[in-house]
Amino acid sequence: MNRRDLLVTAAASVAAGTTGASAYASTSAASTTEPVTQSAAPMKLATTAPVIQNTAPGGYLVQFVLPRGVTLHAAPEPIDQRIVLRQVQPMRVAVIRYSGFWSDANYNSHLAQLEETLRKAGVKWSGEPVYSRYNPPFTPWFLRRNEIWLHLPATAGNRPD
Repeated sequence: MNRRDLLVTAAASVAAGTTGASAYASTSAASTTEPVTQSAAPMKLATTAPVIQNTAPGGYLVQFVLPRGVTLHAAPEPIDQRIVLRQVQPMRVAVIRYSGFWSDANYNSHLAQLEETLRKAGVKWSGEPVYSRYNPPFTPWFLRRNEIWLHLPATAGNRPD
């Protein structure tokens, strides 16, 4: 079992079978001479891990964890209106880690292993599984880190840390 600390994420709903990219902008203005105009300027953020994926109506909710030290209020404003910044509270999750490419068979096999392990241990979970990816797409399959998270309620007989 792992405890996931407070995260700031940029979340976007993605329809099943589509791909998308996001951009962020900073809205802070530097001191200049007149005329003064203010517009969103693209700002690069370091790539972070994990990229979290949940099921959502009509597709998926994809979340990108913002770099450590970036708070909800200091994060650059997304240019794409479909992207929403949000703070995710700490949570307790049961995790299975595995390598390999994404496939339904690989995912379902590892999800079944995690659920069976929790059942045998008498540990209850709630909600939908969360799929987390940690590596860029060019990482060889045998070096990739994937995880499936199942949310553990604070009660229901689950043991503390």
